[in-house]
Amino acid sequence: MRRGTSAILITIVASAVSVGAFAKRLPPKPVAPLAADGVRYEVPHFGAFHGKEQNGGFVQAWDARKNQLLWDRMIYRIRYDRNRERDVQDVFITEIHLDGKTLFVTNESSERFEMDLASGKVRALTPLGPGRELPVDSAKH
Repeated sequence: MRRGTSAILITIVASAVSVGAFAKRLPPKPVAPLAADGVRYEVPHFGAFHGKEQNGGFVQAWDARKNQLLWDRMIYRIRYDRNRERDVQDVFITEIHLDGKTLFVTNESSERFEMDLASGKVRALTPLGPGRELPVDSAKH
């Protein structure tokens, strides 16, 4: 009986280790939504599952009372290298905060951005890493 239990434990541990060895990256942590002036700002991590060209880099504004999407904004674009796995190139937003009419965004690479909520214009506050750039039309809602 003891040998059977040991064999089962070895099989379970070996399976867990082999599954973990193939994991590309840990999933991103959720970002707490913010609310101000009747608008809720959220960070949807997995845009590629919803018709977006990338995962990460988006912020949404919702009418907090009606629960209707007001806008969905790309903060930064990820240029994927075709020779590398896409998921290891994803860069997710880790924090958002408001200061007046400016939304500040920080991502996993410690890159910081500001978005003017009136115009929708996005500006990088730090240099962007390889494979990332501002959207072509940074003032489009």
